Amino acid sequence: MLVKFLRLIVILVGCLAASHSVAQPILLGDWLAKYPTLDFRLVLTLNKVSIKGHHTSYSGTLASANQGGVPIAIQSCTVSKDSVYIVFGGNNAIYNARIISGDTEELRGKYTLGTSSVDLVFRKAEKYEGTIDLGTTKRPMVFKIARSPEGMLLATMVSPSQSPNEIPANEVMYIGGHLSLDFAHVQAGYDGVFSEDHKVLDGTFKQGKDYPLLLERTTQQVNWHPVSSKRSGRALRLKK
Repeated sequence: MLVKFLRLIVILVGCLAASHSVAQPILLGDWLAKYPTLDFRLVLTLNKVSIKGHHTSYSGTLASANQGGVPIAIQSCTVSKDSVYIVFGGNNAIYNARIISGDTEELRGKYTLGTSSVDLVFRKAEKYEGTIDLGTTKRPMVFKIARSPEGMLLATMVSPSQSPNEIPANEVMYIGGHLSLDFAHVQAGYDGVFSEDHKVLDGTFKQGKDYPLLLERTTQQVNWHPVSSKRSGRALRLKK
């Protein structure tokens, strides 16, 4: 009888640990958001640091793709069950959000800076990486793509060897496996075609000249891929 009881305790503890850890693995990586009151693209990057008991701590940064400047480092980030509490260094802002895992992974909560507070939703982004051959040198490129809760496609670009600053795409088009990104801020663009499994983007980077650029997905696939799309002003909205 005692043996059966102990086995039951072990099973219950295992179930609790498993349910606690379900939401945590999805936090690793990059998250994109559109600031609700301003036309800013925010990029939140989370890296796992340590696990202590039922709490997992993360390091990372928050970048405003439109404002430039050095990304703000995370001062502290603690995850407990299905919530995350982040304090950012420099501006002492706080982001307190629920972790939602399902058809689309997202962080949904309040971003507080001083006395002001706004609702802010981050969506998990896919990351694609490649290298441009400039002849005398090679330039690594990283693209991040996600879909906002309103159905808008968000994308940023960064060239790590040049700057850590994220550059926002002011227009994103996706039609029948073809992706087009316009980065008006730096007079650049990218046109590419996805492989059937969406692991590879084969296309051309344009900035003064045309450069072949093959991009490979370096993260797990997330649910941002629409069947078809249409233009809507400066950004792209998906058909309902």
